[in-house]
Amino acid sequence: MIAGVVFDPMAENLFSADLTGAWCNGEPLSADASAAEAGATIVSSFPAAIDIKMFGDDALQAHRLLLENFQAVRNLGSGALNLAHVAAGWADATMGFATSPWDVAAGLLILHQAGGRYRGYTRGEQSAPLQHAEDYFGVGRGAEYPTLESVIETLSRRRGRN
Repeated sequence: MIAGVVFDPMAENLFSADLTGAWCNGEPLSADASAAEAGATIVSSFPAAIDIKMFGDDALQAHRLLLENFQAVRNLGSGALNLAHVAAGWADATMGFATSPWDVAAGLLILHQAGGRYRGYTRGEQSAPLQHAEDYFGVGRGAEYPTLESVIETLSRRRGRN
């Protein structure tokens, strides 16, 4: 990937990236994040109805772990927009399951170019190319969130057995 664009029609924000950087409405982005989970906000649509169908009660238990360990868990409704918000430093992390490349490709480039980190999984194993990974999480610069990483790895592995 060499360029990506995500448009938020509600807020009229245009997020973009190429190999030289990442921007929101022409201003440079910096994916700054809380160092600790306890001060971090996750934006994600998890658990959605599809997650409950895939994981059953494990999805609710995973959501409980996230609620207990993070400051807040919010739903913006779009994987690409979630990634853009982490890239802007407006949220600290995002995650998703059963994604397609068109759901995340532009957002992951924007996050990467803003200094964040994206990790993709397929059946519990890290996979590449990243935009083709079925499950993922993205975090801002310097963030290490073991609970989030464990939730993604565990549920992704379980999905591989179904």
